[in-house]
Amino acid sequence: MRAPLTSKQKKIYDFIAAFIANHKKAPYIREIQEACQVNSYKSVVDKLLSMEKKGYIRRRLNKHRSIKLTKFGAFEQEKTQVDSKELSQENKIEVEI
Repeated sequence: MRAPLTSKQKKIYDFIAAFIANHKKAPYIREIQEACQVNSYKSVVDKLLSMEKKGYIRRRLNKHRSIKLTKFGAFEQEKTQVDSKELSQENKIEVEI
């Protein structure tokens, strides 16, 4: 199992996934910065590099809109969403008792 995303990286990952789904292209780094309320351009670049090292995304250097989500990243995010739903169901059952 690979290293999980931090909360900020997950926020960026989710934004990229939604942006690609809606626009059929990857966002610019500035768009990520504004949408995810990251203080600096460099912070976004650093987070993207970390996400790339963890295997969640791929990028081509010096190429605009080149962020691609990897199959691993999509699988891990789906797994996390399923786990979250299962947890909320378990919590619901506990609350109802």
